[in-house]
Amino acid sequence: MVDLGTLGGVFGTASGLNNRGQVAGTSDLAGDQTAHAFLWQRGMLRDLGTLGGTLSSGNWLDEAGGVVGGATTENDQLLRAFRSIHGRMTNLGSLNGDQCSVAFGGNSKGQVVGNSLSDCDHETHAFLWENGGPMVDLNSFVPPDSGILLREGVFINERGEIAVSGRVANGDDHAFVLVPVDEDSVENQINPSQGGSEPSQPSPSVINAPLAPEAVAAFAKRSAHRSLSFGAKPPK
Repeated sequence: MVDLGTLGGVFGTASGLNNRGQVAGTSDLAGDQTAHAFLWQRGMLRDLGTLGGTLSSGNWLDEAGGVVGGATTENDQLLRAFRSIHGRMTNLGSLNGDQCSVAFGGNSKGQVVGNSLSDCDHETHAFLWENGGPMVDLNSFVPPDSGILLREGVFINERGEIAVSGRVANGDDHAFVLVPVDEDSVENQINPSQGGSEPSQPSPSVINAPLAPEAVAAFAKRSAHRSLSFGAKPPK
């Protein structure tokens, strides 16, 4: 067992580990009045900073060394999802001008998932961010009359499959998986006589199915991490 230390405070927690031996998490700073995301590698704990505010949280680490989470902007006005890699933190924005967003999963291709909410306290929408943005609301892939609301992007693997938590029409919480589907393949299955067309980008398709074991473990870890209390709280 290796003690990774802290960024000067008394409390720290790890939330991600990759095959390169890197670890990501969150640690209190000296005085325990705020906390920052960190990346640990080769015995060194690096403070990843913020987006100009006082608080950040590292929630996941991908195989490329990218850390995702949430960080406050200047004067702690907004809480924004971020991805930090090679010492550079990128503000991923939010959906529809929402005040807050937080990232909970990412992969080595730079795809990031999480949630976005208007006032940091009420209804959330799951998002996917990739290729420099902007964010895409994952509910855009849900049939409008289904009664399903995808609330949080929890995990995305290297194939781009996304584990999501959401709500069905009767108010129950369900797990969902979004699987990239080649639109040409779907079209050929429906109208095989028409043949193929120019290749198109895969788009997610919602499947109401049990999560894979690794996604369940990731969700449990994320839930446990969010129940911990740091010195500072996100803005309300």
